[in-house]
Amino acid sequence: MDYRPSKRPFDILTEHAIFNKTFMVDLMPNDTIYISIIREPWNHFKMASIGELPKVSNQLSEFLSNIEKYEKIYSSPKKNFQRWCTPDYFSPTRSMMSHCLGMPLGFPKGREDIMNNETAIMEYIRFIDEHFKLVMLVEYFDESLVLLKRLTCWSLKDVLYQKTNTGNYSYRFYQPTKQQQEIHRNWSRADYMLYEYFNKTFWTKVAAQGPDFIEEVKHFRAVEATVHKFCFGEKHPKLSMDIIIIPESKFNAEFNVTKENCDLMQFFILPKLWEQHNQLEGLLPDQSLSFKDLLFLKRPKKGCSWIL
Repeated sequence: MDYRPSKRPFDILTEHAIFNKTFMVDLMPNDTIYISIIREPWNHFKMASIGELPKVSNQLSEFLSNIEKYEKIYSSPKKNFQRWCTPDYFSPTRSMMSHCLGMPLGFPKGREDIMNNETAIMEYIRFIDEHFKLVMLVEYFDESLVLLKRLTCWSLKDVLYQKTNTGNYSYRFYQPTKQQQEIHRNWSRADYMLYEYFNKTFWTKVAAQGPDFIEEVKHFRAVEATVHKFCFGEKHPKLSMDIIIIPESKFNAEFNVTKENCDLMQFFILPKLWEQHNQLEGLLPDQSLSFKDLLFLKRPKKGCSWIL
C-alpha cells in the first residue's frame, strides 16, 4: 500500500484504500476503529464505457450478455490511459466492494482467488465484521450517519454533510430483468453476499439503539435541511446572516454553523491537506508534488500510487 510518509504518527486514514489488516495495524494507533460504506451491488455496478461496445439500442443488455468479452477489452493494457486509476487486468465491475475490503479475489496476478468459494467468502465477510466498528449503507445514508454518531460518541455537527460529486449515467435508473439480475449476481457474487450480510447486521445494530433512533434520524434530517438552506439556499441580501444557531435538543447540545463551516462543506479539501502536510513536514515546494503535478504531469502509467 502506498502512503505519504510523515515524521509524525498517523491518527486517521480517510482516503480510499484497500483494507490490509496487518499493514494498517502496524501503521495506525492501537485504538483505531475501522468503518466503511457499501451499497446494493446492482446500484454499484457501472458499465465500462470503453469496452468497445457496439452501438445497439440496449448496451447494458449487450454488456451483461458478454461480460467476459468486454471486460477483457476494458482491462487490457491498450485501454490503460482511458481507465485513469484502474490497473491492467483488473475488473471494476466484479465484486469491487469486496476487493476494496481486502478480500482475496485473484488480483494482483498470483494472489489467492476465492470468488467461487462461498464458504471462504463468508469466512472473510465475518473477518470484516469482527474488525470493523460499522459498515454503513449508501441507501440509508442518514441512518448510517446517526448510527456512526452514536457508536463513536460524535456530535451532531460532526456528521453534517453536503452531497457532491454525484455520478450520472444513462442507465442509472434502469430496472434489470430477472435474467440480467441473475447474470450480475453470478458475476459479482462476493459483493452480493457482502451486502446481504451487512444489511442484516446494520439493522440489528439499529434495533439495539432503542425506539428513539428513528426520532433522531428525523431530527437529523430537519437540522440538515436548515443548515442546507442557510449554506446553499437562495439568500436575500437584507436577510443574509453570517451564522445560525442550532438549538439544544435531546440529541445535541446547542451549536453554531458559520459561513466558514458552509465553505468547508463544499471545499475540495485534498489540495489543502497536501499543502498543510508539506508545511508540517518542512518540505520545500520543489520537494513535493503540486496538485497540478498530481493530476496531470506525474500520473503513473498504472494505478494511482500518488493518491495517499
